[in-house]
Amino acid sequence: MDLLQHLEEFATSATRVEEEPTSNDLLRWHRLFGYSAPDALDVIAEIRNNINGRKLSDEQWDLLKVGKEAEGYDRETYEHQLHLWSTKSSARLRPSHLMRSRDTATYIFQLGRPFKDIEALQRAVGVSAELRRGQGEEGETTDFACVDSAAKLAIEDWLMTQSPPITHRPTFIRLSLALKDLSDTSSHPTL
Repeated sequence: MDLLQHLEEFATSATRVEEEPTSNDLLRWHRLFGYSAPDALDVIAEIRNNINGRKLSDEQWDLLKVGKEAEGYDRETYEHQLHLWSTKSSARLRPSHLMRSRDTATYIFQLGRPFKDIEALQRAVGVSAELRRGQGEEGETTDFACVDSAAKLAIEDWLMTQSPPITHRPTFIRLSLALKDLSDTSSHPTL
């Protein structure tokens, strides 16, 4: 690809007016990546506003188009998948041992895909988790896993290394409850 052609594609992508995502587009993003509709809209807007992001050339897409569309991708979702794969290796380089030593947070996530119960989570990732019961979106009783920050990082690392990639990612919710203890020197509880 010569410089002039590269500059023309850059200018075209920078000035391209994108139409609003349709419900089919949002369904595709949910099916491929597990994003909710608002999350998908945010990711799509971020991708479209990032003119420096990795874009496939027309020639590259023409070579891949038939196979990737059969897998459920369109050009934009496949470019996003390439971005996720490229950040997968860089995420492994993060100083997670430092994050583990500083972060004492507790997280919950709903059991289902890819972990149907606590035992499946422990077999797959090898982390301990506490089972909590709660109410789901439809009002039904639902099981949640409660994990610490080290287990959350281990689960995220495990999900990134699976082949084929697991597209459904659990949504981790940080529990903002302060640990409470009785003071040794006073009758008042401390946080």
